[in-house]
Amino acid sequence: MNRPAEPSRRALLFGTMSVAAAGLAARSVLSPAVAAAQSASPGRGVPALDDLAGEWMPTGTLLNLPSVNNFIGSLHAGSNLLSVTELTFPPLSLGGDCARLTLDGTNVQAHESRWYPYQVLRRATVGTIELRTTLRMGFEQQLVLLELEVTNAGDAATHARVGIELGGYLRAYPGPWDWNVPRQYRTFGAWQGELADGGRVLTVADGASGAGVAFAFPDRPDELVAAGDSGSAGWALSLGPGERRVLRIVVTAAGSSGEAAVAAVDARARYTALFKQAKVRWEQRFADAFKPDNDHFSGSLPVLSTEDKAVSDLYYRGVVSVLALERTNYPQHLPRSYVTAGPQWGVTLSYFWDTALFAPLLVLLDPAVAREQAALWLRLGIDNGYAIDALTATLTGPWYSANDLSVFTMLHTYVTFTGDVDFLDEPVAGLPVLDHMQAIALHWQERMVAATGLADYGNARNLLEEVSNYINQVPSLNAANVWMMRQVAELRERRGETGAAGQLREQADKLAARVLNLYVPGQGVWRTVHDDGTSVAVRHVYDFDTIGRLLADDLTPAIRGEMTAFVSGELMDGGWLRALALADPDAPASTRPDHGSNGAYDAWPALAAGAAGRFGDYAFMRRMLGEFDSVAAEGPFSQSHQLVPEPSGVVVWDRADLNPVSGLSVTAWIKPGAWPAQTEGASILAKVGYAAAWYPKTKPNQGYALRGGGDGVISFAVAVGTKFRQAVSTVTVPVGEWHHLAGTFDGERVTLYLDGVMVASTAAKGSLGPATGTNLIVGADPVDPESKFTGAVDDVRLYDRGLSAAEIAELFAAADSGVDDPALVLRLPMEEGRGNATVDAVTGATQTVLGGRWVAGRTGGALEFAKSSRLIARISRQQYNENNGGAFTSVILQDLFGYTPDGERVALRDPATPRGVDAVLRGITLGDRSYTIVSDRSGLRLTDE
Repeated sequence: MNRPAEPSRRALLFGTMSVAAAGLAARSVLSPAVAAAQSASPGRGVPALDDLAGEWMPTGTLLNLPSVNNFIGSLHAGSNLLSVTELTFPPLSLGGDCARLTLDGTNVQAHESRWYPYQVLRRATVGTIELRTTLRMGFEQQLVLLELEVTNAGDAATHARVGIELGGYLRAYPGPWDWNVPRQYRTFGAWQGELADGGRVLTVADGASGAGVAFAFPDRPDELVAAGDSGSAGWALSLGPGERRVLRIVVTAAGSSGEAAVAAVDARARYTALFKQAKVRWEQRFADAFKPDNDHFSGSLPVLSTEDKAVSDLYYRGVVSVLALERTNYPQHLPRSYVTAGPQWGVTLSYFWDTALFAPLLVLLDPAVAREQAALWLRLGIDNGYAIDALTATLTGPWYSANDLSVFTMLHTYVTFTGDVDFLDEPVAGLPVLDHMQAIALHWQERMVAATGLADYGNARNLLEEVSNYINQVPSLNAANVWMMRQVAELRERRGETGAAGQLREQADKLAARVLNLYVPGQGVWRTVHDDGTSVAVRHVYDFDTIGRLLADDLTPAIRGEMTAFVSGELMDGGWLRALALADPDAPASTRPDHGSNGAYDAWPALAAGAAGRFGDYAFMRRMLGEFDSVAAEGPFSQSHQLVPEPSGVVVWDRADLNPVSGLSVTAWIKPGAWPAQTEGASILAKVGYAAAWYPKTKPNQGYALRGGGDGVISFAVAVGTKFRQAVSTVTVPVGEWHHLAGTFDGERVTLYLDGVMVASTAAKGSLGPATGTNLIVGADPVDPESKFTGAVDDVRLYDRGLSAAEIAELFAAADSGVDDPALVLRLPMEEGRGNATVDAVTGATQTVLGGRWVAGRTGGALEFAKSSRLIARISRQQYNENNGGAFTSVILQDLFGYTPDGERVALRDPATPRGVDAVLRGITLGDRSYTIVSDRSGLRLTDE
């Protein structure tokens, strides 16, 4: 077991005296009241890992599908019911989709999914066949385990052909790795599929790096075929009523296809044990995090017991989010690494900024690693990058403006939370750690602008990468300099260096006055000063988070109240908050879901709640935590949660015939209820993919879309080559009336029709780029959650050829025209009149209805949709897993329960004020001592265990 250096005698002495020194009752034998509170502690303590799972979620409403992590790698669940994407075991990285499922030759999309820390469940229904898959990764092994359950839910026997496409495009990339993870997405000619183990194993080898993937099957397929760069497996199933079959698949990754084949044969034989182990060992790792003297971590976390569901859930879910990104496969650098995110981007990177946001959690859980990591940061030089690549232990990326605050926070938290004050004198890169801390705290002076006395922190690239006005002399990081100087002064004073401490405090107070001068009275926000001398008020949460937590005691009650009103009135929404207020001039252009107006980076809400606690406004803090817990429905913390309208529309699950290449026609009857002001702002029917940030698997501009907006202007767009070609009407469709729309593409032109008459046409020679893997959505857009149609839709059709003008006129004139055309691949008559499903009249397949209302149609029934004004928070496309959620755990410990060690004493902030939550927090350690915090209606009490 790895442990930090033994605490000094001085640290142990102050640890023993800690509670008394804090002015609290300290005794090894608990008082009767405290003993009673602990024996009848509220809540059950550490929850079962399964209790932290997300809920079943309709995949058609998700921006990002779930992931799995196994402490040496990660993967992304695909939109297909079985498939896997973005699998990495650095330096191994998989490109393309792996293990795509078909049923009777038709692609099967996941209709619902559910995230667990150790697995992803997906399910779908096709006719009378119910399908469910379980996706796990072998515990700390380069291994993926898949289970497919196929159940006949009908009253009669049925036959089904199950097929799996076995793409395994693995390659070794030696590093260093950066934000963009090396992957092959589209060209797979270098790979070769072959059969091994007497035809029972399929291997796919990379001719460039030698890396290989192997597929093995505990339930032997009826057919296993190698074909070019991949292969396939198939089973012919005969199922009686209620009968269920389980098919299991093993996927191994290695430096060669031969090694992968050997591992696959072994895993096939031990599948049941490995499948169980994947859960049990994850549960053990979670339990170890709260067990003193465990055999894995160098420390442990306090156990929170409370009946307050939101507080408990956020506390423990924050821990799970950090553990999901623990990596044990880089021991040459650190015994354990805590990478920042995955599985899409930067999977080997540990960012200074993100890591510091959950510093208390990391230091308590793994002080040895926190110590070594902080020293490594100093040795590598914190001005030369923003993250460490764990694969090579090298710096990567540009300089971030928050580097000083982040690295200082880690160093300060390590010393104050462990009592290892000897670390301050340890030489690192030629300087004692305390001198490094002072240099960091004073680094702002090298960036100071003489005219203002404030430090200039550069442009958006170095700051939020968003919000064009939040640049140069920003109030948040200048406030951080005040806090850092004061902390160094405190450390110096304890060593008897009163002169140096006094100078630091004097400088801090002067800078604090300049920072406070940036406040905008009455508004709760702060001004940033630009290089040209202009100052601009920016309505961003980062100022609230940083200034509120670090300079709370410098703020008047009036300022605190106004800042709180700003967050409550302008930022909180949809059970979450937006980082940038809609009232900010930058809001329309700054729409990133982490730092812009469409959502928030997951640590920002946590720190906002913490700032409310520092203000002493525990009622507001509790309200915030209660609302923020709503994101638990989807699962873990992520890079950001995006605020989107409630889902609406018809999800037509992707299949091959929805992706024609040579031509197509889409038609629909619509009765608009309202049009958005922006052109193309209302998606009537769409099956598209875009080339843009956060879309790593998407080819440039795919699919087709029929849209409206701008007071009734209609457009039909088709991706031809790499560009969308669109026909846009010059006439408009009024609200409140039924009209027939049709869009066609014949390989030469994109044409738009209104009520059987051509209204626009544009040249578009070539083939359509299919949006394979993307569902077709009626009334909404599969990519843009804001693009919603308001109104009724009836008789939606898709043909796999371009219809002629005469044929379109016939469709308008006669409801039954064209229904027997062999080119018709989708028709939604929408005649059900109730329920949350509608049937495709061509295939008989059931499609999912979200948020629609059944109404009278142009003929028979129809579905009416409206863009909801109610927002909900969804994991954004940026990154499925992020350990910044550990900030919730840290904030609950520090700012709700007031735990404030200084390396020599343990104290509680504001102990006489009740927090509004009954709780017991056990097992908080400083040095070799352990403490308990009790929260009840009388306030907080700290006791020596």
